[in-house]
Amino acid sequence: MSKLLGIDIGGTNIKYALLENNGEIFLKDQITTPTNNLADFMTALYGIVDQFDTQISGIGISAPGKIDTATGMISFGGALPFLHGCNLKELLTQKYRLPVEIENDAKACALAEYWLGSLAGFPNGAVLVLGTGVGCGVILDGKVSRGTHGQCGEVSFMIGSPKATGMDKLVGTSCSSVNLISQISEVLALPTGTDGKVIFKEIRSQQHPQVNQIFMDYCMNLATLLLNIQAMLDLPIYAIGGGISNQPIVIETLNKQYDQLIDELPIVKETIARPNIVKATYGSDANLFGAVYRLLDGKNEVG
Repeated sequence: MSKLLGIDIGGTNIKYALLENNGEIFLKDQITTPTNNLADFMTALYGIVDQFDTQISGIGISAPGKIDTATGMISFGGALPFLHGCNLKELLTQKYRLPVEIENDAKACALAEYWLGSLAGFPNGAVLVLGTGVGCGVILDGKVSRGTHGQCGEVSFMIGSPKATGMDKLVGTSCSSVNLISQISEVLALPTGTDGKVIFKEIRSQQHPQVNQIFMDYCMNLATLLLNIQAMLDLPIYAIGGGISNQPIVIETLNKQYDQLIDELPIVKETIARPNIVKATYGSDANLFGAVYRLLDGKNEVG
């Protein structure tokens, strides 16, 4: 039986996997993302597909930027600005004569969780991916929500700290897990690039008041973001992804901070339904699963 090729394009690595249409992974690997120009990037991408073109019946891609899923056109490209104006769907379809679908990375993550993960069985829900900024994918009535301009879920551009200046005003700054790690590393005088596991060992120890306060403030910022989204969308569940979601103290503290926030505002607690806040299931593989789900959904084989 033919397999499906999932490709997750990131600023550091391009991950890829062969999957069955039930989500079973047969092979998974990655290469370093060429970041100099589009020509080198496409050579690397073709090199991946060339390994499997006789074994696969379709290609699903997760990519940064705003994606026109109908045409395959990418607008903006995050860490890969040369992807702006690039139509990967068209290029790969013409070269390999296979079905190709492409999806925004945060939306792919939401689709993965909806298909087989923490949002399975929920027609409405959302995923927040904590990283350099905050990615968000929203599922409404069993479909990923895109908005009029394809911008639904761009929560990094919400105002999180109105009294701050410049980029510090934005949720993408106040809820950035990269900023959290950087702030705590600075307080502890740790070398740049210190493993996050070292940071969370310090957080769990609760021995450093300033570190504790930075972490609690971070979780309160996230809780505030969730409450604001919940007031608008009324979802039953939010799944939290990104590397730091693997630390149980993150989901635990986020839930406590959310409850503290609504306990201080009885009218909010009485009016706005309290959602479940859980860890996302698929972690760093989520975009691979979501890209393949997008492919299957486009072929009307799933959902």
